Amino acid sequence: MKTIDLHVHTNYSDGIHCVEEVFELAKKAGITTIAIADHNWPHHIANNAKIAEKFELDYIQGIEISALFENSTVHILGYSKKFDLDKLCSGLSKQIDGFNKRSELIVNSINESGVAKISFEDMKKNFKGCIQNFPVMIELGKALKSKPLENPAKAVYKKHSLPYGDWLMGPAEVIKLIHDSNGIAVLAHPAVYWRKAGKDQFYRLFKILLESGIDGLEANHSEQNDQEEQEIITLAHDNKLLVTGGSDFHGLDIHPDRKLTSKGMSEKELKILKEKLES
Repeated sequence: MKTIDLHVHTNYSDGIHCVEEVFELAKKAGITTIAIADHNWPHHIANNAKIAEKFELDYIQGIEISALFENSTVHILGYSKKFDLDKLCSGLSKQIDGFNKRSELIVNSINESGVAKISFEDMKKNFKGCIQNFPVMIELGKALKSKPLENPAKAVYKKHSLPYGDWLMGPAEVIKLIHDSNGIAVLAHPAVYWRKAGKDQFYRLFKILLESGIDGLEANHSEQNDQEEQEIITLAHDNKLLVTGGSDFHGLDIHPDRKLTSKGMSEKELKILKEKLES
């Protein structure tokens, strides 16, 4: 029986483990098929596939790209048998630069306030890809001796957070970029989004996603309960969309409840996904 996890992060975005450590943990956990889906960072995708071979893992190329819809961020997963990395890297360069500059400004604001001291350069050494919210919160948590998603780190980050610029793509742009780069597009953790933004906003978003050619929905996720999972599966089937799943693993020190084997997808769903990737 296969154990599948198509939503895993490394220190190339906001995970605390390097790629090799993630694959080693996956192997020990009995994972057979895996996808690294780091945020907005395509530059290590090809190398990940080579490393996965050493661990004898079935590897699917992945990425998680941020989008902005009605002042809320949306995450869209991209999967491919082999991405056109030139197109993907070119399409994400402006967004990566925007996130990095925004994060540096937030860090400067925190430092100037005197509430904590964070080294942006050290952060870039720890998190090697696109610097978004979570790496700043992790480093802030260390400085305040707090967990990154709890107060006081959460409150301090919120106070110094900044709006996104026009460098952040919309959902339709992200889907087009993934498709143009030889990938398929899947909405990450839909229930997490609708809990934050509300069902009305979610269905406005969903209409745009369908019009833009979204390929699937992530049903099985660490932050979605059984009822939400079934609702997402029904929504996917009603609209002839793929169903995917993954733990959204960042490291147990960050999310103790997100083990690599905690969420995934069935072999039948994986077969359908791979057939789509082949086509």
